[in-house]
Amino acid sequence: MSETEMKPKKWWLAGIFSLYLPGLGQLYNGQIKKAIVLYISSYLIVIASFVLILSAPSLTVLVLAGVVCLAYIIAVTADAVVSARKLGTNYKRVSKKIIVVVILCSLVLNPLKGAATKKSLIQAYKIPSASMAPTLVPGDDILVDKLSDKFTRGDIVVFEAPQRDRKIFIKRIEGIPGDIVEIRKKELLVNGKPVDERYSNASRCWSR
Repeated sequence: MSETEMKPKKWWLAGIFSLYLPGLGQLYNGQIKKAIVLYISSYLIVIASFVLILSAPSLTVLVLAGVVCLAYIIAVTADAVVSARKLGTNYKRVSKKIIVVVILCSLVLNPLKGAATKKSLIQAYKIPSASMAPTLVPGDDILVDKLSDKFTRGDIVVFEAPQRDRKIFIKRIEGIPGDIVEIRKKELLVNGKPVDERYSNASRCWSR
């Protein structure tokens, strides 16, 4: 196909491609190097967001990370749309087969990457019961750091209980190895000292 026979890129299609996969719109426009850079950058931003959320968990940080990711997607999509309109017929041809292959690969790899992240880095859970109220109530969503291996009193942990058919539990740590944990007259004692449990629901305390 000669340069005069080349048709301008559809800007709306470049935008849709970028929304689906950062950099795919640029690949469609023939901007191969930019497409690779934007694709890699998208994953670096996601990883950085995860690290930030895990290192300083708070609603503000969560919202900030979400805004940054959304802003990046909008910027990449806008770049693809603007580039498609500006390039006209002056673009490097990229085979449609390559774009189809990239899309098919993403359909296969994205679930695998999600599963790998869930298994080794971070996992989301929805609170099903009121056992941790008022700190956590039914319907709350939480993110669990699966890299951490250091725990202290007061930390909230998610774990499997082998004696309960590996059912998932979420509880607060009240004692660490070497501690003596007791409940006397509905009061929690650790190493003989009362524990301030302002976060607990006193109506569910038990004694023995």
